[in-house]
Amino acid sequence: MAAVLVVCSFLVFVPIRHVYPTRTVVFRRISLTLTTLWPGSYAVILWQVPDPHPATLTFSVLYLSAKAHIRPSAAGVEGKEKS
Repeated sequence: MAAVLVVCSFLVFVPIRHVYPTRTVVFRRISLTLTTLWPGSYAVILWQVPDPHPATLTFSVLYLSAKAHIRPSAAGVEGKEKS
C-alpha cells in the first residue's frame, strides 16, 4: 500500500495531455455529456461489486479509452501545440 502511495505521489508531477471539455470546440457537447454520465456509471459499478453489469463496465472502459486517445490538437483545443 505504501508503494502505491509513493507512485501516485510521483505521478502528480508527470505532465499529461488531457482534453479539457471547456476548451474543446469540435467535441464540446459529446465530451460534456459523457463526462457527466461517467461518474454515474462508476457509482453503479461500485454499487454492484463484486459482480458489476458488463454493459456498465464496457461504457466505463470505452469512455476512459476515448479520453486517453483524443489528442488536444485533434479536438480543436485553442492555443499552440508544443513540438
